[in-house]
Amino acid sequence: MNIHIIISKYKNTSITFKASVWYTISNILQKLSAFLIIPFLTRMLSTDDYGIYTVFLSWLDIFEIFATMRMYSNGYMAGVVKNEADQEKYTCSIQFLSIATTSFALMFFYIFSAQICSMVQVKLQYMYLMFLSYYATASIGIWSAKQRVNNRYKAMTIVTLCYGILAPMCSIIAAAASTNKLNATIYIRVIVQFLVALPFMFQNLFGTRKKIVWRYCKEAIKYNFPLIPYYLSMVLLNSSDRIMIQRLVGESEAAIYGVAYSLSTATFVFSGALNLSLQPWMFKELKKNTNENRTTTFNIGLGFISILNMLLIITAPELILIIASAKYYEAIWAMPPIIASILIMFIYQQFLNIHFYFGKNKAVFIASIIAAGANVVMNIFCINWFGYIAAGYTTLLSYCMIAILYYFTMKRICKENQVDYKNYFSMKFIFGDCFVFAVLTIIVSMLYPYPVIRYGLVSAGLSICFIKRKKIILLCKKSGLI
Repeated sequence: MNIHIIISKYKNTSITFKASVWYTISNILQKLSAFLIIPFLTRMLSTDDYGIYTVFLSWLDIFEIFATMRMYSNGYMAGVVKNEADQEKYTCSIQFLSIATTSFALMFFYIFSAQICSMVQVKLQYMYLMFLSYYATASIGIWSAKQRVNNRYKAMTIVTLCYGILAPMCSIIAAAASTNKLNATIYIRVIVQFLVALPFMFQNLFGTRKKIVWRYCKEAIKYNFPLIPYYLSMVLLNSSDRIMIQRLVGESEAAIYGVAYSLSTATFVFSGALNLSLQPWMFKELKKNTNENRTTTFNIGLGFISILNMLLIITAPELILIIASAKYYEAIWAMPPIIASILIMFIYQQFLNIHFYFGKNKAVFIASIIAAGANVVMNIFCINWFGYIAAGYTTLLSYCMIAILYYFTMKRICKENQVDYKNYFSMKFIFGDCFVFAVLTIIVSMLYPYPVIRYGLVSAGLSICFIKRKKIILLCKKSGLI
């Protein structure tokens, strides 16, 4: 197709479509920048230092739940959609509340800093840097969510480039020029992020129409506080593996698993960005509650994420050698189950969007606690019995468990609010996609030691798809996928 025709069609599309495209691109760029620094860090840092770095990032995610209560996340998105006519006051209120929450957490840490640092085995100066990062994360998160709701994609893209790419680049340059590369990596990354976010913190707070409304603050606390166990359980599902491997096995093994996890979650760059685009769309559709079939939107997204994840599984051994190095090669065996977890995560995130819109947080809390608890228990036994690679499989089992729980609670919520969930999700397509993905994952994993056979089969499969492309397209149309 001629490039001019593509540009012309793009110009004639709706503002909502353009916004979705650019939100996806901007989120991809933001997350991709963190992924692209891995080759530099794995070569500049020793395996022990890289293990310390990955554990630092794990604790950064865990403490962020308590320090920010994720005020900038789903609760703000749902609130700003529902209070569309009062966005400025709502934004100001949530920003103020976010700063107050982080400051309170900082004071608590200051009082018990010795005990907390001893417990988590993270240096004191790194802990204080975490809180600096939390002020930045919340400020940028609130501002970005507002842009997504209002379809202001140009400003969003520019800021994402500055915030998401500048900090990792500066940290790499600082590490290369420093004798203490670990300190330089962490310090510069956090400081640059804070400086970039500072203007947006003031923009969220101040202005002629900005005013703190205590009712909004109260509603936000009521909405977000019950979600702390959910957010914590989700972070534990993502981060506890590395912490437990460090404690049960060692820092070098935590580093190897950390590389596997970082490379495996590369496609989360796309699935997370796609979810951020789908979330405001789904909130608006739920608000209208028209009895129209919208399953095609999710089916296409799921098919796209499945293909990306499968490509990552296929190329895992080569990616480890190119992006990390031979000393991390053992990580290939942990990658398939972790990559499969990203696919399951994308599915249950869509179920969760319905929970978040209707504010049914109790169901989220119960399901997430069960899954996180199961993950920790399985890790304790499986890591000791089968080695640290088993952590990837315990993560996958936990994600499957939580997806099933969210599915049933989502059905109940839709029934209570007279919403037909089948208008958004085709369970037949979801189950079929997961089954095919699982079979292919097992086959490809068994062929890791035989790259010629692996890529030969992939090439044959792609050739067949190309030859039968007309029949495949026709089948997709009949199924309602396209």
